[in-house]
Amino acid sequence: MEKKEKKTKSNKKGTASTNKKSTSKKVTPTTAEVKKDTSIKKEIVKEVKVQKPNVPETEEEFGGDEIRKLLIIIGAVCAVMLAFYFITSFVIKPKEEKKDETEETTTVQTIQYEQILMGELFNQNENDYYVLAFVEDDPMLEVYTSYIKLYSEKEDAAKFYRVNLSDDMNKSYIGDEIYLEGSNIAKIKVKGTTLIRIKEHNIATSYTDYDAIKGKFERLMN
Repeated sequence: MEKKEKKTKSNKKGTASTNKKSTSKKVTPTTAEVKKDTSIKKEIVKEVKVQKPNVPETEEEFGGDEIRKLLIIIGAVCAVMLAFYFITSFVIKPKEEKKDETEETTTVQTIQYEQILMGELFNQNENDYYVLAFVEDDPMLEVYTSYIKLYSEKEDAAKFYRVNLSDDMNKSYIGDEIYLEGSNIAKIKVKGTTLIRIKEHNIATSYTDYDAIKGKFERLMN
């Protein structure tokens, strides 16, 4: 009995060692298996890999592009404003100033032509004309001026001249008594605003108060 048990134990040990040897034996993979394993790994790497988006590398790069665009817009606006200023200052404005000067000169010449001195009352070229001798503080002066303007637009209107009695050169013709007769300028005297009609270098008629002057202008307008 003891021999059989020993023999059995020895058989068990032999079997165990045999199994151990067979387990620890290395298995060498084939070339096909290696290639297959490598291709699988590559596919896995491709799936895991994420493509990097095309964005600026830093926030400073992004901010720089925006600032550059803003500066370009500001520069364009400034260029337009400078061009407009140049056109206004050096092209349009000088033309307007020149035009204003021309109109002012024409107006001054017209006023000088229509306004005369009292001493020239009888010395105008026309044979029949009117002279309004006025004082500057006359409250009805604007009314008289409006009448003259309207009357002068008529086709058959007689020439109108004006004498400023407030001028120092005309003050000597203002007196306490009115004298408006003949053609001797040395004798002529007025008290205030007066409308005088000259015909053939003589005083034909005269109007020395508001109602008379206004009435004459109204008749001239008809």
